[in-house]
Amino acid sequence: MVAVMHRAGRSWRAVAATIRDGKTAILSARAFSAGEVGRVDQWLDQQQAGSVLCVLPSSAVICRNVVLPDASPTQLELALRLQAEAHSQVIAAPHRVAMAVLPAAAGETSRSGIILSWPESASFDGPPTTRPITFVPDVAALAAILNGQRPSEALLWMDRSDGSVAMALTHAGGATFRATRAESGSADEWAQSVERIVAETALSVGHTGGFIEALVADAQERAASLKPGEAALIVPRELRAAASTRAQGISDDPAWWSSYGVAAGALLARSGQLSSLTNMRQSAPVESPSPVRMALEKLSRPGTAAKVAVACAIILLLGPLAISGLRLQILRWRFGDVQQQLNAVTAARQQFSMYRELQNQNAWPITKLLADITTNAPQGVKLEMIRVEAGKEFAISGTVMAHGQHSPAEVFSTMQDNLQRDGLFTALKPTLEKGSSFNNFKFDLSGKVSKPYGEPTYPEDRDFGKLPLATRMYPDRANAKPGAGNSAEQEPDGGDGTAVAVDVPAEPEEILPDTPEGNDAEQNGDRLTHRTRRGGDSTGGAANPIEQGDATVAPSQDIPPELTQEQIQAMSLPELEEAWARVSRARPYHKNNKELQDRLRREFDMIKDEVIKKKRQKP
Repeated sequence: MVAVMHRAGRSWRAVAATIRDGKTAILSARAFSAGEVGRVDQWLDQQQAGSVLCVLPSSAVICRNVVLPDASPTQLELALRLQAEAHSQVIAAPHRVAMAVLPAAAGETSRSGIILSWPESASFDGPPTTRPITFVPDVAALAAILNGQRPSEALLWMDRSDGSVAMALTHAGGATFRATRAESGSADEWAQSVERIVAETALSVGHTGGFIEALVADAQERAASLKPGEAALIVPRELRAAASTRAQGISDDPAWWSSYGVAAGALLARSGQLSSLTNMRQSAPVESPSPVRMALEKLSRPGTAAKVAVACAIILLLGPLAISGLRLQILRWRFGDVQQQLNAVTAARQQFSMYRELQNQNAWPITKLLADITTNAPQGVKLEMIRVEAGKEFAISGTVMAHGQHSPAEVFSTMQDNLQRDGLFTALKPTLEKGSSFNNFKFDLSGKVSKPYGEPTYPEDRDFGKLPLATRMYPDRANAKPGAGNSAEQEPDGGDGTAVAVDVPAEPEEILPDTPEGNDAEQNGDRLTHRTRRGGDSTGGAANPIEQGDATVAPSQDIPPELTQEQIQAMSLPELEEAWARVSRARPYHKNNKELQDRLRREFDMIKDEVIKKKRQKP
């Protein structure tokens, strides 16, 4: 993608096109006013243009026409180069000189060449862009539009803003080109200057007087129509039609050619035989040698070569030692705990050997399997019986109750999923029946032990060794100091100084597993049958209200009915103690419900006050 920038009058004319395999396609064309010239880079980004070709005005270029003999292309190029060295060696630097052999018309026996020079004294500011810029004179664009054709009319470019005049005129021997500058002060002075340039060019190639008068009159009329700061391109109709067939996107409209014709000619020169005219540079190209070439140039110096030889000898002597030391440090850094890893490997091998020996003897690690069963039993499950026989099935039974937001059936299903998750137990046969009270269910579960020696890694939510049951149930009291519970409260009696012992229901964390003797299984929290600590003072006070009638009552998740002060005052002492125990059991399970906690606390205090009051009234 190439963008051509051409300053015409007070604005920049821009054309973006693709050049591929010698074929040109114009994709976009627009003009930038003096206030919009800062948006050139943004437009180039949109067009994805990689390079910029800027058109040099005729006022900054020296043009030389060269007559060449009819020879091979190689000989023509050599002859043109000799002419260029003779004409332009003292005028401009090589990067500011361009030359090309012009296309010949049909039937011509001689060839023409053109040499263009851009002197250092002729300053010209290109468009404001960060992309690399090469330059092409506007007279080269006219030569590309002419392209070996021989129209009778002149091809003329005029720019009144800087006085640039570029002209291409055919004659009997071929075509001649001129690039010069006219006086552009007043309208009359500008018209007379253009008239003189056209007449001089026509006379130099031997045109007749009548042809010159008609040519001059037409040029004078076109020049007089230009206002200050305007520019125009005069292209014969046959050249416009021919150019539109050589590139896509070129219009046959004279107005379009007057605005973008020079830029289109520069694109035709870039993609055709005149591409050598489009490589002028404002400054000499700077060569950037590759790192390999720079290194070779430095090594070619004797002093540098001697230093490198000494350095190589030192590296050959000390390099192996340094590499070995570095390797040792890396090994120490990566395997600093190799002794600990070796001990762990040794312990693992011993453990594997033990399990292998047990497997050979058809012996199962019963204690491990009991621990696996109890670990996979979630909260809400009470295990009453576990039976595991080596080489046979296992069976468990117990009670399941609701836990949190999960019903007993969901808790029982969770236990089955846990048992089967790691592949230790398979082919489970569950049985679930309604219990006697408290929305409890009796269950029986049996299955096969598929991997008796498997060692699954339990997550923290299933590992009661990492997170004990007490911490799960009462996280806010996990770090409480021992002995902080309320076993009894002493409250003075009015004025006689006596105290009444009141048995405060034990908090649910004070529970002990009711473990049958001889059972080696680890049994965690409320998954087993529980027995609550008995309250009372050291003299054998009354039993804890939770333990009335049965010592195996677990904290309940059921919400007791709300009690008013009148209902509490109407209760008897046993009824009060029963209600007090019911409220005490429900409190730990609803700590996230602040409103319910406040109600239970209020009822707890009212029942306690009423119990104390009735005990004082007791004879």
